[in-house]
Amino acid sequence: SRMGNTQGALDDFRRVVALQPGSAEAHNNLGVALDQAGDLAGAIEEFQKAVARNPKFVAGILNLAQAMRDKGVLPAAIENYRKAIALEPDSADAHADLAFTLKRVDRLPEAVKEISKAEQLSPNVARTQFYYGEILTQTGDQAAALPHYERAVRLSPNDVEFRLKYGSLLAQTDPSAGARELQEAARLAPGRVDVLNALGAALRRAGDEEGAKEVFRQSREASATFAQRSEATLDTNKAI
Repeated sequence: SRMGNTQGALDDFRRVVALQPGSAEAHNNLGVALDQAGDLAGAIEEFQKAVARNPKFVAGILNLAQAMRDKGVLPAAIENYRKAIALEPDSADAHADLAFTLKRVDRLPEAVKEISKAEQLSPNVARTQFYYGEILTQTGDQAAALPHYERAVRLSPNDVEFRLKYGSLLAQTDPSAGARELQEAARLAPGRVDVLNALGAALRRAGDEEGAKEVFRQSREASATFAQRSEATLDTNKAI
């Protein structure tokens, strides 16, 4: 079983830490394993130990920043991203992750500066382009956000989230083009209610009332199916 494998891997990493308690890498590896096993608090503790043993260990600092972000301790995440960037100024990923964390605490001018740096260092990363779009949308500049969402989609054509965001925003100014993007999102993720609702709205905006009605019907059907499945799961769990 996967749980057994995870437990076995954790035991292995713990043994390595016991043999090499001064090794930053050993603590970092155990932290990654704990994170994957869903033990965020344990992971943070190991990443902190890794960084304490080697304060210039960028991978450990970034893992600590990410774990702090996942836990919602955003000031500590920001501080650690900045530490990593001070040691490795050309890490596009670190600039992008810092930017997205700054966005979450509404420090938008700093977020724009960091995401711009990430793009400059590595322009062909879909996630960076998507973050850029999200940050600019939050500043209220949707026109500037649109080409970044488009780039994210072109760089990662099968990502439903990227296409949903791009299609929805595009539909506000060009409903037919937005609907085409959302049709592709619906093909990639059949039965996803949020995608179908966005597509229905775009078709309605484009003047295709029949098409919109059909898509909203599919959306209602998908919602009902999801509700039935959830109820069945609940009944099964009660029976267990």
